[in-house]
Amino acid sequence: MATVYRPGHADYTYEARYGIRDVRGGGRSSNRESAARVAAGAIARNLLHDFTVADTLAWVDTVYNVQASVNPDTVSLNDIESIAVRCPDKAAAAEMEKAILKAKEDGSPVFDKITADLAKALISINATRSFSVGLGEDAVKLTGIEHNDPFDTDGRRVFTKTNRAGGVLGGITNGETLYGTVSVKPVSTVSSKQQTITKDKQKTTLEAKGRHDPCVLPRAVPIVEAMVNLVLADHIMSCAVSTVDRLKKNIYVRTIHIFRLTKHYGRN
Repeated sequence: MATVYRPGHADYTYEARYGIRDVRGGGRSSNRESAARVAAGAIARNLLHDFTVADTLAWVDTVYNVQASVNPDTVSLNDIESIAVRCPDKAAAAEMEKAILKAKEDGSPVFDKITADLAKALISINATRSFSVGLGEDAVKLTGIEHNDPFDTDGRRVFTKTNRAGGVLGGITNGETLYGTVSVKPVSTVSSKQQTITKDKQKTTLEAKGRHDPCVLPRAVPIVEAMVNLVLADHIMSCAVSTVDRLKKNIYVRTIHIFRLTKHYGRN
């Protein structure tokens, strides 16, 4: 494994960008880094319990083709943590364990992942509700071998034969087409009557008049493109200084460029 790039992992993209590779398990691209997040989250949970009535619960809802049925209003922490796969639906949990065992038998980035930055940028657009890269939520229906994109080379460059990952591995673009999906909620302002209340808390109905788009998707396209361009521009600039050699090269080129400008304009 020390000399072989693993499909679906960040081995190749991490080494291509930073010039190093931790063969012990992915380095910062390993999920081991999440231990610090969980520790900090535990402290944050205690703070929330002290000052609010908020509680945060997460559980496994789907494994491969096994779907759980969970009521979010009644599920408890004990329901989740009492089962190894952390699925409070006991019947589904049993099937999930079987699926996981069968899969076992078959064989930068931390916070500044490009997928994370794209998600932040695109979800900040008005009316957007979700963002996914590659196959998105459809990926949960596949096994690892089904989802992985095999590496190949023509002797000059490295590429993948398929692109189910959407052009990203370990939060770093891999040179393939970067693609994803943004979902947008339907428009809220409609001409039909809707129940609402006044500022004085009186019940009433609203029947909107005026010029309102029945569908905002055509207007969303250039906004999505703009936000993606901004994120890509940021990452291109950060990539230019991602290694010491690249930093030195870019500082040198910029210094020469400035020197030539100053000489051209006759400045000292």
